[in-house]
Amino acid sequence: GGAVSYAAVVAKALGLRTCIVTVAGPDADLAVLGPPHALHVVPASSTLTFEHSYNWYGKERQLRVTANPGVTLSRAHVPRYCQR
Repeated sequence: GGAVSYAAVVAKALGLRTCIVTVAGPDADLAVLGPPHALHVVPASSTLTFEHSYNWYGKERQLRVTANPGVTLSRAHVPRYCQR
């Protein structure tokens, strides 16, 4: 999402090589995370999505879809081309 996109752009601007490793379902639109960043997707049945809605008191964050709870990212998920 937004945080990893921003961090990858900043890292790239500082001359660092970037590789994004994420868990996502087939419904995920990850085009924004692609080139010039390396992207590795660990498949899941669904994608963690945050729905932002607004009310009289301001913004509230609601969890709309949960990712596959059986997938926890670890170093084993990081492909060789992303490791130093």
